[in-house]
Amino acid sequence: MIPEPATQHLAYASLISLNIDSSKLHPKVAETGDRRDMNTADLIEHVAAEHGVAKEHAKKILDSALDAITAAASAGDEVTLARFGRFKVTDRAERQGRNPATGETIIIAASKKLAFTAAKSVRDALNAGGAPSAR
Repeated sequence: MIPEPATQHLAYASLISLNIDSSKLHPKVAETGDRRDMNTADLIEHVAAEHGVAKEHAKKILDSALDAITAAASAGDEVTLARFGRFKVTDRAERQGRNPATGETIIIAASKKLAFTAAKSVRDALNAGGAPSAR
């Protein structure tokens, strides 16, 4: 089962890292007002249909992949997925902010954030309006 045309191009970035044959998908640029973001359930359904496995099995695989990325990032490691991109933990310094309700100056605590940098093939696909080419 192929996702709705409006979601096909959104799916490619996630599917490339799973070695899904992109030649079976046919992206179409969404018409104005036609946009619908892909969510986890959509991705699970697509992977299950593409590989002929149960949704429960596809969900376990996706959950396992996301858990591995989360564990590596929590340990401070960079996670690089070839042809998809790189996840990297960065530190955010303590800074001043404003309470929007009162206008009072507050201190926002230092924190860590997970930054993502898309791979060149993904950036090229986004700028071309189509799917990344398979190697």
